[in-house]
Amino acid sequence: MNINPFQKYKSATVASSDPIRQLVFVFDEIIKLLYMSQKAIREGDYELKYKCLTRISDVFYLLRSGLKADGDEKENELVRTLDSFYEATIYNVNQLNLKAEAPEDVDKVIKAISIAKEAINVS
Repeated sequence: MNINPFQKYKSATVASSDPIRQLVFVFDEIIKLLYMSQKAIREGDYELKYKCLTRISDVFYLLRSGLKADGDEKENELVRTLDSFYEATIYNVNQLNLKAEAPEDVDKVIKAISIAKEAINVS
């Protein structure tokens, strides 16, 4: 398999960056998938919509499974907050997969992830 040089650089950059930068990168990729799902809804491509939203859901399940509340109280509070956010996002993405018929239905999730990304990026 031949890897595009840009993809190779991007992968190396993400792999060697700190966890906050990695999470911001993941959120950026999720937002791209959400925009792809909006386009798929617009074009009536429900198979692509399903693939994008299922992939997003899978990523949030993985993120959620990696949370560990074994630090100090402040860290544990952050873990609980992220867990709640991931759980709510999984629910909302699954609802989009089942019911979204208008591209605007995806806006709420895009906004929530964008806000979370900005909050993480500032910290």
